[in-house]
Amino acid sequence: MALSNYGRNNTVSETCFRTLTHPLTNLICIIVAVSIAVFASVPTGIPPYVLAPIGFMLVILIDPAEIASRLKARSARRDATVGRSESAAGGWQAKGDGWSLTFQRKHGLTRGAARSNIAAAAKGRAADSCRR
Repeated sequence: MALSNYGRNNTVSETCFRTLTHPLTNLICIIVAVSIAVFASVPTGIPPYVLAPIGFMLVILIDPAEIASRLKARSARRDATVGRSESAAGGWQAKGDGWSLTFQRKHGLTRGAARSNIAAAAKGRAADSCRR
């Protein structure tokens, strides 16, 4: 019998995420949108055959499963960068927790070398934030 990691991914949040990103979720959303169109046509007087295609197109254009996937990927990327420590060349160390960035200088550097190291570290951090 092969080993699997199925038990590890069986949390409530993972189950909800798998349900939201399943391909049949769009079908369920289309059924809900058409049902809302039918019930909304009664008080408004607009025929359901006009409102139903509008609801169908909204679900197709919005694509709730894709939005959930993007949000999950974005939060996974953000969690991977929070709390990491990076070392910069020349004796400078940059530490960040996702909200702030602090530089610490190791002893023995000249002022000019320190400034160039700060500029290089800031440029690298700016390039890293543009990639997100």
